[in-house]
Amino acid sequence: MRRAGAAAAGALALAALALLLGAAEAPAQERRGRATAASSNDLAARAASRGEPITFQADQVAYDRERDWVVARGSVEAWQGERVLRAQEIRFDRSTNRVYARGDVVLMEPDGNVGFANEVELTGDFREGVLRDLRALLPENGRLAANGARRSGGNVTELSRAVYSTCNLCPENPERPPLWQLRAERAQRDEGRGQISYYDAMLEMWGIPVTYLPYFEHADPSVGRRSGFLPPSFGHSTYLGGFLEVPYYWTLGDSADITISPMFTTRQNAMLQGEYRRRFANGVLNLQASGTVDQESRFRGHIFTTGRFDLDETWRWGFQFQRVSDVTYLRRYRFNQPRLLTSTLFAEGFGENSYTYADTLAYQGLRAQDDDRRLPIVAPRFFHERVFQPGGIGGRLTADISSFSVFRPQGTDTQRVASRLNWQRPFQGDAGDLWRLQVNLDVAGYYASDIADPTNPMRTRDGFVGRALPTVALDWRMPFVRHDSWSSQVIEPMVMFAAAPNVGNDWRLPNEDSLDFEFGDTNLFSLNRFTGRDRLEGGVRLNYGVRGALYTHSGAGAELLLGQSWRINRDDTFFVGSGLATRQSDWVGRLVVTPMENLDFYYRWRLDSQNFSQRLTDTGMSIGPNWLRLDLGYTFIDRAALVVPSTRDREEIYGGFQARLGEFWSVRASARRDLATQQMVRSQAAIVYEDECFIFGLSYQRVFTQALQTDLNQQQRDGVTVLLRLVFKTVGEFQTSAF
Repeated sequence: MRRAGAAAAGALALAALALLLGAAEAPAQERRGRATAASSNDLAARAASRGEPITFQADQVAYDRERDWVVARGSVEAWQGERVLRAQEIRFDRSTNRVYARGDVVLMEPDGNVGFANEVELTGDFREGVLRDLRALLPENGRLAANGARRSGGNVTELSRAVYSTCNLCPENPERPPLWQLRAERAQRDEGRGQISYYDAMLEMWGIPVTYLPYFEHADPSVGRRSGFLPPSFGHSTYLGGFLEVPYYWTLGDSADITISPMFTTRQNAMLQGEYRRRFANGVLNLQASGTVDQESRFRGHIFTTGRFDLDETWRWGFQFQRVSDVTYLRRYRFNQPRLLTSTLFAEGFGENSYTYADTLAYQGLRAQDDDRRLPIVAPRFFHERVFQPGGIGGRLTADISSFSVFRPQGTDTQRVASRLNWQRPFQGDAGDLWRLQVNLDVAGYYASDIADPTNPMRTRDGFVGRALPTVALDWRMPFVRHDSWSSQVIEPMVMFAAAPNVGNDWRLPNEDSLDFEFGDTNLFSLNRFTGRDRLEGGVRLNYGVRGALYTHSGAGAELLLGQSWRINRDDTFFVGSGLATRQSDWVGRLVVTPMENLDFYYRWRLDSQNFSQRLTDTGMSIGPNWLRLDLGYTFIDRAALVVPSTRDREEIYGGFQARLGEFWSVRASARRDLATQQMVRSQAAIVYEDECFIFGLSYQRVFTQALQTDLNQQQRDGVTVLLRLVFKTVGEFQTSAF
C-alpha cells in the first residue's frame, strides 16, 4: 500500500517523515503505512512555511535514528518544485543533506529533459551530484549517454566518455550502432547557456569513424535558439573558384536574431552577407543584404527587405524593397535570381463586404535586354471594392473604384481613374435551365504623355482622354443529366450573349495592365477576356460551347469542353494571331480524362477557325501512385499566337518522375527540351534520404541559356550546379556545391 507525506527544511519529504518519527521517539525499525493524513498535512505546512515544499510517495519507508537516514523502497517518487526523482530505492542522509538513489533511477527536469542512471548521488535540491551510467532523453529525439557525470549548479553537467545522437536504435538489434553518433572523451552540457560541447570527439556513421573533431559544440535541443557558429558551406564555381562560407548566428533577445556570413573565395575578393529577422507583437521584419568590392574596385551587393504589420483587426500595412548593384551579381554569388526585382509599400483593409488596397511599385530588371529607364514607377495605386445585396431587384451588385499613376524616366507617363459597376442575377427556368443576367459599366479617365502614334512613331500625344463602356450579357446553360448503375453522364450546352459598343484599339488610351493575353478554354465565357482594365472587349458577340462529362462510381471520369466565339463586327483590339481578331474566333477546348486511379490525362487546344490548324496545344499525362509518379508534357504555340513577336514557333516537351524507395529514400528527375531549336532548356535530378535524425541530399541542375543575338547558330551557354547537403538534426547542416 502506498502512502504520501510532506517534508521539512533541508531535505525531501522522507527526511521530514524522519523528523516526525524522531519526535515520537520511534525505534529504528521499518514503518509501513504509518503516516497519517494529519501528520502529512502538518509536515506540508511546516515545509511550505520555510519556502521548500517537497512531496514524495513510496511503497515502504524506514528510519535509522543512529545514522540519521531515511530510506524509501519500492517505486519511490520524490519531487521538489518541478524536479522529479524516481528510483527503486532512495536514501536520504539528513546529516549531510544528500540523496542516494539506485535501481532504475529517473530524474526529470523542469524543461522536460529526462535522465536515466543506475546510481546517483545528489544534494537535497537535486541540483548537484554524481551520476553513474547516465542516459538522457532530450527534446527533438535527442539521446545523450555517458559512463559517468558530475552535475553542478543545476545547469552544468560534466560527462565522461559521452555519446550523443538523435537516431532511433534498431528495434531488432538495439546493440547495433545508430546511423550517426558523436563520441567524445569528455563533454559538457550547459543548460544555462543552452549548448553541448565535445572535446576530443569523433563523428561516426554506422559505427565507423568518419571525422575527428578536437572541439565541437551545438545548441542544446531543449533550447530553440542559441548564438554561435553554424556549419560552414563550401564548393566551387567558375566565377568564384573555390569558396568557403562561415555563418555566425546571433540571438538578439526572444524575438530577433541576425546571421552574419562572410564568404572567402580563391578568385574574387571576400564577400559579406547578413540577415536580420525580428518578430513584433503585430508583425514581422526581415532584412537581407550583402556586399563586396571586386577586383576592379567596384562595389557589388544587394539588399532585400520585407515587413508586414497589423494596425488592427481590419487594416495592415507592409513593404518590400529589393535592389541589386548589377544584373549578374545574384547569380554569380549563389543567390536566387528572379527575372525582376519589385519594391513596394502597401496598405490593405478587409471590411465587411469590402476590400481596400493601396500601394506603390518600382522595378529593376535583371535581364541583359532590360532598360530600367523604361520600367514603370507606380506611385500610387489604389483599389476599393464593395459588394451589395440589392433588396428590390435581387442578385448581387459589385462596385469598385481604382486609380494609378505610372511614371517612366523614358516613355509614357499615365494617370488613370477607373470604376466598374457589375450587377448579376441568376435564375432557373421551369425545365431546369440555368440563366444569369449581367449588367456591367466600365468608366475610365486618363491623362497621358508621350503616347506614340502607331501610324507614325515619330509623333506623340499628351492630354486627357476618357472612356465609358456599358455591357449587357445573358448566360444560358441547360444541363442534361443521366444516371445508371455504373455512372453519371452530363451534357451541358452553354450560350452567352453580350452586347456593348464597339471600342476598337484606340491608341490614345495607354495600355499598362492588359499587355499579357491568351484566349483559351478558361476565358471563353468571360465578360472581358483581357487581364486588366486598359483594354476592354466591346461589340456584339455570342459565345457558345458544350460541356460533356462522365463520372463512374469507381472514381474514373472524363470531361470535354468545346467552344467558340462569334461577333457581328471585327475588333482590332485583339492582335492578329490572338484567335479573336476575326469575326469568328478560333475553336478552343479541353479534355481531361481519368480512366483509372493514378492515371490522369489532359489536353488543351486552340484550332484555327478556317483550316483547323493548331495554334496552341498543351497536353500531358501523369501516371503512377504517390511512391512512383511519372509526368510527361508537350506544349506548342504558333509564332503568330505569341504576345511577344517571334520568328519561330514555341514547341517544348517535358518529362519527369519522382519515386519513394522505401520509407526514407526518394528520387526525382526532370528535363525540358525545345523542339524548335533542338536544344535542351533545363535538366535536373536529385536523390534524398530523410529519417528522424539525418538528411542526405544530392542534386544536379543544368540550365541552358542563350544570349540575345542575331546569329541563332551561335553556340549557347549553360550553367551546371551540383549540391551536396548533409543534415544532422539538432547538430547542424553541411553543404557543398559546384557550378
